[in-house]
Amino acid sequence: MFVSPDGSVANDGTEAAPYRSIQRALTEAEPGDTVYVKPGEYAERIEPPRGGEPDAPITITGPPDAVLKSDPEAYNVVIIRHSHVHVTGLTIDGLENPDAPDDVESYSRAQLVQLRPPVSTDAYLEDVVVSPHRIGNTQKSLVSVERSKHVEVGPFRVIGPAGTKYLLTDEHGHNGEFVYIGTSPSNLGTDWHPWTAYDETSDVHVHHIDNSEGYGHSELANTKLGTRDVLVEYCTDGGGSQNTEDTPAASVRFQSFDATVRWCDLRNGKGRGVEVGSYKSRDAQDESAEPSAIERRGGTDNAVYGNRLSGFDDAAVAYPVERQTQADQRYVCGNDVDGETDGDPTGACPADVPDGDGVGHRGGESPRREES
Repeated sequence: MFVSPDGSVANDGTEAAPYRSIQRALTEAEPGDTVYVKPGEYAERIEPPRGGEPDAPITITGPPDAVLKSDPEAYNVVIIRHSHVHVTGLTIDGLENPDAPDDVESYSRAQLVQLRPPVSTDAYLEDVVVSPHRIGNTQKSLVSVERSKHVEVGPFRVIGPAGTKYLLTDEHGHNGEFVYIGTSPSNLGTDWHPWTAYDETSDVHVHHIDNSEGYGHSELANTKLGTRDVLVEYCTDGGGSQNTEDTPAASVRFQSFDATVRWCDLRNGKGRGVEVGSYKSRDAQDESAEPSAIERRGGTDNAVYGNRLSGFDDAAVAYPVERQTQADQRYVCGNDVDGETDGDPTGACPADVPDGDGVGHRGGESPRREES
């Protein structure tokens, strides 16, 4: 079915008679359907009322000049509450007032894309793809992935900052990731996150994110305690990683286990390049005679290899938590480092560590990397 700025809510969604709103099309979409969004601007929040099925996702797609804008009256731009939903095109832009880019109130108040199942279920979302052509401009995170499995984030080009709530004010904080994965243990059991168990989001593939322009943010990717099996590869962070807290920022932060960052070009951040460590894990071990497997493994069994790291104010690779050092990781090797660092991230890799195809968002295989 089709959507166009020249369409109508009364149309039937055909190419000759498109809908006016993306949400209107989604109310009709069934498993296996694709919503094609034509060039133009659409100021609305979209939330598919149902999901697809394995091998029959609901897909939302469009060219780069089909722009989904933040609605100042709504919270979030895209909310995904169901499995088998793929966003594989469009530009997602949270800048509500382009005439005042230095005013924090000109930006969306929330995560631009949020993945989180309904609070009525303990089931995790599965098979979700967040791959817009371009995305940027928000007071918080660009993409938030909570209680989800088998997720792909990327490729996309960053077109504006994340975390302007802190970048443009004196407010203390750091909630401004490009990709936020999991849930902070501090938020478990709250009004907005009623689940009390650790968020075990897993099998998340973050790839070909292009922030070569160096737009401000806290982390390119941040994994919370409880998450595992996260792969971050072929990304470019050309600068801008920062926060307003007392602890250093990091371009990539792993508080999880079994996470990997490889073949990324990370540079010029106001803090660290890659930080591996979980204070929450350490504290849980200190406070409990029988910490859980999640609490024992946080900040360990991760891999950092084949990256180019340069120009950071602090260590290129850092392990701020005792008992979670380089020796506690799977692989830390083969990185090209310019600047100070903890441990030795530049040593030769074992034979079973794969070789990459270049470094940064133009490396590897991305279906749209040439467009960025």
